[in-house]
Order: sequence, then structure tokens, then C-alpha cells
Amino acid sequence: MLTARPWQLAGQLPDRHYPVVPSIRDVPGWVWRNPAYIVERFMPERDGDLYCIRGWMFLGSFSYGWRLLGTDHMVKAGNLVRHEFIDDVPDGLIDLKQRAGFDFGKFDYVMHEGKPIVLDLNKTPAYACDPDSPRLTHLSRGIEEFLP
Repeated sequence: MLTARPWQLAGQLPDRHYPVVPSIRDVPGWVWRNPAYIVERFMPERDGDLYCIRGWMFLGSFSYGWRLLGTDHMVKAGNLVRHEFIDDVPDGLIDLKQRAGFDFGKFDYVMHEGKPIVLDLNKTPAYACDPDSPRLTHLSRGIEEFLP
């Protein structure tokens, strides 16, 4: 049975799971041969025993950021321990926003050895929280920059 075999031998990755291996030498050959897969160096942000992921959402020059902390290297709602809002955005992200020509979007990133490592750029972010959120109200003011 395929599911009973380790993913390394099964020839496919586990559903919705991103394995972390100790070394590039431990990545199975079939992964390298499959153009659907991307292999990246694992550069986590840690806070004690917790893993962190950050987000930055912006509209024009208005923005807000956050940091999520979880127990698994894939920080998701199911392993989330806490979240916090952050005010500072690394200069590298501001530069990337300008170079990429983003007026509206969301960047997911981690801080690794003092530098932002971008994981995802999204030009069509969704917002699934309270529509009366002060952060969303603040962000919405950015639309004024695009009105005649």
C-alpha cells in the first residue's frame, strides 16, 4: 500500500505536508526529476521552541504586519500558539514592493539571521476577519491615493 510507505520511497509527497530533511543529499532523486516540485533551503524563524511566519499587507502606502507563532514548521491555524501585530517592515520588503510594482498585496516572509526571506508574494490577498477591524480600516485609506 502506497500510503504505508515512507514518502521518500513512495515517489510522492504527503498531501499538504512539506518535508524537511537534514541535508540536500537527503532529497530523493525523484523529487529533483519532477518539475512540479520546488526544493528550497529551510531557513526558519524561531522564537524559542516556536516557529514563526510573518505577513505584510499593503494598499498604496498604508499597511500593517503580523507574526504568527506555532509549534510546527508549517505555521497554520491548527498549530498556532499566538499572533502579534508588528509595525516595522524590513527595508528589503519595501524595496521589493516597489521593484515588483505592487500597489496592493501581501507578502509572507520570515526573518532569518536578521534578513527577510520572502516565501510568497500575493497580488490578490483575501481578508477573513472582522470587517470593522481598525487595521482593515487603516489599510482601506490607501485607496485614496488612487482616486482622481
